[in-house]
Amino acid sequence: MRMTKYLFFQALTMLELHTTHDEMAALEAKYCNDTGFNYMTFLSELMPQDPPKFMYLERLKGLRKTNEGKRLPEIDAKQDLEDLLLKMKTKVSWCLLSSRRDMP
Repeated sequence: MRMTKYLFFQALTMLELHTTHDEMAALEAKYCNDTGFNYMTFLSELMPQDPPKFMYLERLKGLRKTNEGKRLPEIDAKQDLEDLLLKMKTKVSWCLLSSRRDMP
């Protein structure tokens, strides 16, 4: 982001960071060019920040570890459905046989 020299000077004054003409000239010499005052470069040197860590691979490892012991329902859905149907058929058959035995 760029701004005019005058706007930067106004911002400093508004924040009560009064500068002398020599100090302002030094700032202009370092951060100004034909397009204006390079505010982002000024801020990055004024308050340097560590670059963000690339956390994707660590997050992926954590997710894999979390899901390691779990069996996802989408895996072998056909087999699971067949098992469920077999279980239901067995239960229904058992109930039918039990009810027939109880009939006189």
